Amino acid sequence: MQRKILSVLLAVMLLCGLAVVTTSCNGGKDDGFKLGVILLHDENSTYDLNFMNGVEAAKQALGLTDEQVIMKKNLPESNECYEAALDLLDSGCD
Repeated sequence: MQRKILSVLLAVMLLCGLAVVTTSCNGGKDDGFKLGVILLHDENSTYDLNFMNGVEAAKQALGLTDEQVIMKKNLPESNECYEAALDLLDSGCD
């Protein structure tokens, strides 16, 4: 159980670090920056809820708007996931 919690915390920290590095290149002033997140489940899954909370914390810390963060939930590990990734790219996600 402790390994699972540690893994989730590490993933959230890496996601936050990636967001900070990406926006710090231009002082976080790029209104065109968009973050796309694909999740296998929704907030009813503790595992995915941890990622959603990490993304929300990064969004607030970086001053991102709701329009700059797109989360796609309940996607199976199939072609649907691939299509969702393409859709996020088409939506302007970095």
